[in-house]
Amino acid sequence: LKSRLADKLSYRYKELWKVLEKRAKRSCYGGNKQCQELRVLVVGAGPCGLRTAVECQLLGARTVVVEESHTFSRNAVLELWKFVVEDLKLLGVKRLFSRLGTGSTDHISTKVLQTALLKICCLLGVQVYTGVKFHSLLEPEDEQGWHARLEPEDHEARHFSFDVVVGATGAGFCMQGFNRGRHQGPETLSVTASLKVEGRPEEDLVSELPHLNRSMHAQFFKDLEKELHFKIENFSYFRDDTHFYQFDVTSESLVQQKILKEWFECRNRLLAQSNVDLKNLKKEVLEVCKFATRYHSRMIPHNNFEKKSNGDPDITIHDFSNRFYSKEASKAVIRKGFPLLICQVGDSLANFPWEEGSGVARGILSCLDCCWMIRAWSLQANPLQVLHERENLYKVLNKLTHSDLKLNIKGYDLDPSSRYTNVDLDRGKGEEDEEKNNIIKYYDTDNTEELRYLTEKYLSRNYFDKLSYANIVYRYKSKKDNPGKEKATKWSSSLRKKTCRLRESFYLRFGKTEVTKDEDIEQKISQFRAQDSEVKRLNAVVENYVSALAAVNKAESDLFLTWADNIQDWNNLENFLQNAEDIKEKRTSNTDNLKKDVVEPLRTYKHQFREVKGRVDKCEQLRIEFDRLKFSLKSMQDNQKISKAVVDETSKKHDKAEDAYLAVLNELKQELPALYGVRREFFAHSLYNMFIQQNNFHNDLSYIYREMSEYVLIKLKTD
Repeated sequence: LKSRLADKLSYRYKELWKVLEKRAKRSCYGGNKQCQELRVLVVGAGPCGLRTAVECQLLGARTVVVEESHTFSRNAVLELWKFVVEDLKLLGVKRLFSRLGTGSTDHISTKVLQTALLKICCLLGVQVYTGVKFHSLLEPEDEQGWHARLEPEDHEARHFSFDVVVGATGAGFCMQGFNRGRHQGPETLSVTASLKVEGRPEEDLVSELPHLNRSMHAQFFKDLEKELHFKIENFSYFRDDTHFYQFDVTSESLVQQKILKEWFECRNRLLAQSNVDLKNLKKEVLEVCKFATRYHSRMIPHNNFEKKSNGDPDITIHDFSNRFYSKEASKAVIRKGFPLLICQVGDSLANFPWEEGSGVARGILSCLDCCWMIRAWSLQANPLQVLHERENLYKVLNKLTHSDLKLNIKGYDLDPSSRYTNVDLDRGKGEEDEEKNNIIKYYDTDNTEELRYLTEKYLSRNYFDKLSYANIVYRYKSKKDNPGKEKATKWSSSLRKKTCRLRESFYLRFGKTEVTKDEDIEQKISQFRAQDSEVKRLNAVVENYVSALAAVNKAESDLFLTWADNIQDWNNLENFLQNAEDIKEKRTSNTDNLKKDVVEPLRTYKHQFREVKGRVDKCEQLRIEFDRLKFSLKSMQDNQKISKAVVDETSKKHDKAEDAYLAVLNELKQELPALYGVRREFFAHSLYNMFIQQNNFHNDLSYIYREMSEYVLIKLKTD
């Protein structure tokens, strides 16, 4: 991407790229390959969603962001803690927003922050889709993994299968399966308003007013109430790309000023849009803003409000009396052997208060904590321990203050110990049984053997064997497969492939299509097919070898028993029989160990080829359909007699087929090289395990044979 854009970018973006390259070299990202096998879907392109996407991409994961809105329209100005400013600078936001960190109080407009983070995402290669609404998760079918139900239903993002999904859509949405809690506090209503920055000289003379409160500025609030007959609390004014005002009010004051038409006990009815007089609200807010600015410096010189996305003036009454939060920070769901890590960040995780930038600070920290968990998940540690660590960090986040953060803000990275002064990353140590049981509930799997194994290792804090865990998952998938159904599926798949190829041959013969050539993917598919054949052959040979060892064990056992029948008169015959039994046990143990440490991993390795092969076949079918439609569209466009409506309809089908084909093609271009690249390491590891086991086995066996030969020699000497 950089090589293609280097000559087209301005100096500012070239400098931004240098900043990102320096960031990417941090050890926690593992050379940007730490999570290269993971695919992450981020739901929501707010500041926290985009910040999470940046970290996931730096970790090497393939990251896709879906956002319902088409534009960034949030004018709210966010106060920033010092570490947030430094974090944004280390990402290069300073190159895009030069005023970052230059004022007496650090702040930035929400949409400016979103725009800067979006540009960084695009430079890193994150795919961002706007105008796409996320509805729900779709469980795996036909070895294709987890997908999302989106709107519009025919959007190309529907083809994206993922291993991790991050909810970052704000307080109004909660990922399925999560439990929400509500913290009910005293009545807290806050009014926010944004006026346009028109570039007038008088606007430069208006001073910012951060954090005016009644205890420190009693005279100001007293004079405001006397002149406007409107009681407010905690006034703030910041100038960014808008003039942003925020102040707290009571429901009684709003009713008294006739901003609220009627009084209702129900909060939803009280603050419903139909119960708000927008004309009075606009008038009172303007008077408050003008009085406050005039009182402390110069009055704001105009009355022009910024517009919301619906065209109304940007004035909003927020109710912070009830704050919603998620009772768990993350969950894992496993269906048909496909694991899915679900996590939430920002307001989706907890609707943190806005006061003095604490909400933004906690939101950014939740993104870093989430990405640290995704990194741990990619390292294939015990999933229950990973979930446990995430819950511990969530507890720290809920009680966070400035004193809980380390002073070296330039040293902050994904590792929580680099940020928090007191955090225990020793997973599961010293926790109550009830808390551990809650963690187990966060792991929802349809494989009882898998859950039993993970629970045992988690509760006992024993060594977690990744290979044994992979074999458990593979055995479960093998049991779930119906042989008759699998045979029918293979037959159906083979029939579809033959039908598609015959159709393409027919179209080519009669000049009704053309063939799209991609030498890169053809080479990768050729390597994949050779690798698939290689693995099948090796798997069959190893299984034959183990079966032969089992046959030798049975034949040798029969030999020793027959021999024992013929030497009944020998002294110490029980020693001979005991040695024969020891040899049988050693051989049985050897074959069992080979099955567990060599055969099962080979089967697990072989099993993943079936899924990828399905993607390769699907890509071929989509390519054939795309070629046909491309040829048809070109023919129609050249034929003046065909109506525009028919051409437009064919064009839509062509675009849809192209999106589907390119989505699967791009996935294969990433997956096939990764699969091909690990083969040498896997084969070497398997052979090493096999040779070590056989060496130990034959050493033990030779010792027993030596004892038996000495027994025979002694008998010959005595006779």
